[in-house]
Amino acid sequence: MARQVSLAAADRQQVVVDRVDGRMVRVWAQLPMCPAPAAYRDWVWHAFDVVLPATVPAGVKVCTPTLRPGDGKVRVDLPCQTPHTPPPVDGHTRALGVDWGVNTLLTATVADLDRDGSVVVQGARCGSTRPVCRRNWCGYAATANTSKPKPTI
Repeated sequence: MARQVSLAAADRQQVVVDRVDGRMVRVWAQLPMCPAPAAYRDWVWHAFDVVLPATVPAGVKVCTPTLRPGDGKVRVDLPCQTPHTPPPVDGHTRALGVDWGVNTLLTATVADLDRDGSVVVQGARCGSTRPVCRRNWCGYAATANTSKPKPTI
C-alpha cells in the first residue's frame, strides 16, 4: 500500500468533497482495488466522513485531501481555505520580477498593485484575460547565447 495518496490533482471524476454540516466533511474518492488497475472495474468509490476539529470555522472552504494509510487506519490531511481581508496598500506599489531560467532564458515583468490590492501585469489582473487599466506595461523575454563563438574563415 502507498504511504500517501495525494488527491490534490484529481478532478470531480475521482474525488468529491462536500460539507455535511459545520463539523463534518464527507469525502468520496475513487481508488484502485489492485496495484495496476487496467479497467474501470478495477476502481471503486469509497466514502468516508471526516470530523473537523473545533479550530476550523464552519464557513471555510474545504479542499481536496491527502490520504495517509498505515497501521490499519487512514489519516486524512484536509486543507482549508480561510477568507481574509487584503492588507492596506501603502508603500511601494510597483515591482520588477526577473527570472534567469535553466536554459539561459531571461524573463522579466513589471507588476503594479491596484488600490484594491490586485496585482496588475500588462494592463490585466493576474489570472484574468480582461484588461482592468489602460496602462501599457510590457513583459520582456530574451535569450542569452552562452556558447563559444565559431571562428570565421
